[in-house]
Amino acid sequence: MSRKLYMFRPDLYFTAIWMIDFKALSQRGIDYLLIDVDSTIADHHSKTIDPRAKEVLLEAFNEGYIKNACLVSNVMYGKRRMRRVASMAGELGIPFVGAPFFCAKPNASPFLTGLEKMNASPGNTAMIGDQIFTDILGGNRLGMLTILIKPLGKIHWTTRLLLRRARERRLLRKLGLKPDDNDKDIII
Repeated sequence: MSRKLYMFRPDLYFTAIWMIDFKALSQRGIDYLLIDVDSTIADHHSKTIDPRAKEVLLEAFNEGYIKNACLVSNVMYGKRRMRRVASMAGELGIPFVGAPFFCAKPNASPFLTGLEKMNASPGNTAMIGDQIFTDILGGNRLGMLTILIKPLGKIHWTTRLLLRRARERRLLRKLGLKPDDNDKDIII
């Protein structure tokens, strides 16, 4: 596999965030999480975190498997989106990074800001997200453990317009990963 193609390969691939074994991550030395918002822990129209995602994350914090987490979301426009991400971070009691257009993921800046807010390093942090071209690529560039999640909820119009999901399906096939895993977790 070429180095360029390898940069898009997630380390782990799950159907949903609530399928992740956070105890196993902790045993691998992962103490911190950077978490995408849209289609990872919430539908892009929702103002709150999916209850299943919230439950598993709070449990991981309470059990001590995860020391801290930070929401990292591309916030291309408007204060409304920034308030939405801040509200979701408040639900979990964690910091957040709203990345504006010129330094949006996969740019290193939002990831580094998130790491700084948690006092974490790439080596002990996992990036969890639903998009290969932003979340996985950005996390891989910095040497984090990357976890791909199948998209939660409806696909945002900008994602459809840019044909991102179709490109991701082709890339997953090229990487040898089946995009439809019939709700079975794939550990790479």
